[in-house]
Amino acid sequence: MSSAVRDLAEGEFVGRRDQQNNPLPSPQGVSNATDDWTLRNVLSAGSLLGKSCQGTLKLAGHGTELQEQGYKFGKHLALAWQVK
Repeated sequence: MSSAVRDLAEGEFVGRRDQQNNPLPSPQGVSNATDDWTLRNVLSAGSLLGKSCQGTLKLAGHGTELQEQGYKFGKHLALAWQVK
């Protein structure tokens, strides 16, 4: 859980921001807009949900492969929620 909180804090400092602290896209040619959006949202929400799903599976006694799939599920669920 501490790594999820670290990712959440790091997400606040990735990329440029305007005066109201809203995220701005990276300058043209520096980064792909989709990659930029994905990184910000994985750090700010996806990591927490993904690691929560992974931790739940670990507590249930499942193997590392299923735990990794749980992390990916939570991360992708958070990204899908942001798209909505």
